[in-house]
Amino acid sequence: MKTLLIWECGQDLGHISHLATIAKVLHDLGSDIFLCVKDEANIPNVFQSIPYKLIPFPRLSARINHRPTFSMADVLIRRGMTDEITLSKQFKKWQAVYQAVEPDLVVYDFSPTALFSSVGLNFKKVIIDSTWGAAPPGKPFLPLNLWQPMPEDHLPASELKLLQTMNSVLENASRPQLQYVSDIFNADKTLISNYKELDIYGPQRQDVNYLGPIFFNTSGEAITVGSGKKRIFVYLKEDRKISTLALQSIVKFPQVEAHFFIPNVSLHLRTSLERLGFSVYSKPIALQRYISKFDLLLCHGGTGTIGVSIKAGVPVLVFPTQLEQRNVGELIARSGAGLAVEDHESIESIVMKLKALLEEERFKLSCKEIRRSVPTSNSVNTQIRALLQPLCV
Repeated sequence: MKTLLIWECGQDLGHISHLATIAKVLHDLGSDIFLCVKDEANIPNVFQSIPYKLIPFPRLSARINHRPTFSMADVLIRRGMTDEITLSKQFKKWQAVYQAVEPDLVVYDFSPTALFSSVGLNFKKVIIDSTWGAAPPGKPFLPLNLWQPMPEDHLPASELKLLQTMNSVLENASRPQLQYVSDIFNADKTLISNYKELDIYGPQRQDVNYLGPIFFNTSGEAITVGSGKKRIFVYLKEDRKISTLALQSIVKFPQVEAHFFIPNVSLHLRTSLERLGFSVYSKPIALQRYISKFDLLLCHGGTGTIGVSIKAGVPVLVFPTQLEQRNVGELIARSGAGLAVEDHESIESIVMKLKALLEEERFKLSCKEIRRSVPTSNSVNTQIRALLQPLCV
């Protein structure tokens, strides 16, 4: 059996770990693994124990300058999917990949162009995603920005434009037509590496499997925590404006024990934080090994990081830097497992949120309630194996 794993975006370790986790399970089930990913930088490290063959990623056309981004439809328009010439070229390039591998099974992690290009092809499909990148098929897209109103006709107009272009390309290739743009997300199995409460499509989904956070590589820099103080773990990027708000707020709590993971942290910032008695790390931390020792997590809103925290029963304060993270922050606040910070929020307001999260038990109780929504009796790998084994016959 041949399995092709596809990811169309950059080198995010979370997505690569998702693919590696599935690849390990499928390899153990006897499948030959083929990889087609846009950025190969982290593949050798993450896939070092998994035999695989690398398939050249098809170079796709430049993005279209499209604003604003209200839904998945806008994301796909920005990727060139309403330009029929561009989409036809992309379609043909993915046909060449499928023809070269002749897979029995294809696993997609946010690869909408590759998914579109697979319409009508006869192989099994699995989609793995953290939430919004795998919309439920047979339904219109939902808004991604839960906090902001938008023009009433925006969603249907953008989807209609996409649908017309997609169906024209499919017609020229003698492929079946789509009824909804979301039909490209039809799959034999859809695996969501998150919790239903943090999924904008949660109420609409059928026949999906919520796995909670997925871990593959548990290595990382060791940390030592003390006792007798409230403990905060902070995962921020230094060059973000909102990170400055986070840092200015945390220094108002000299009584807490704070551990900072800041990739490529500058010497100036490291020195400033260490003078205040805080610990600073610039290399990755195996957060899943340590997070249960903390009382609060601060981060930008990565779903993997938040999933780790909720699984450990630790509330979250989100400092978002972009659309998806802001949406995650809104969902976190609605779920009761944490709070989110606005772009121009005052230090006083952020300090009040920090104080509430450190002192009020209701946030931890919400974390415990959310984590009950996924199976805990078996490991994620065991769950994935049980779900994928029938596809490997």
